[in-house]
Amino acid sequence: MRKLNKARGEVALEINGHHLIICAQIDCLEQVEQARADRTFGQMMNDMNMLSISTLKECLFALTIEGDGEGAWASQVGALSLVKIQQAITAALFPDLPGGKDEAEVESP
Repeated sequence: MRKLNKARGEVALEINGHHLIICAQIDCLEQVEQARADRTFGQMMNDMNMLSISTLKECLFALTIEGDGEGAWASQVGALSLVKIQQAITAALFPDLPGGKDEAEVESP
């Protein structure tokens, strides 16, 4: 996997051997909002904080810019990776917050 562009808000995420890079590009966020039945950004953040599986899935697929997001999602067994996915998405959305770009790499157990 290539080096992350942390200034752009790219975040590395590893799920069961699938190495992904996610980035919160505005057009991708709009795509997620439309796919989630026009739920607002704030509502989607709340859904992610509540570990809404469908919201996390849509965000992961839309924000993955490198790697196989769908393959990574399908490789999960149980809910162990959901928190890691939520943390990586949050780090991509808010790279300047604690846990953001300076601590961006997130790996699954």
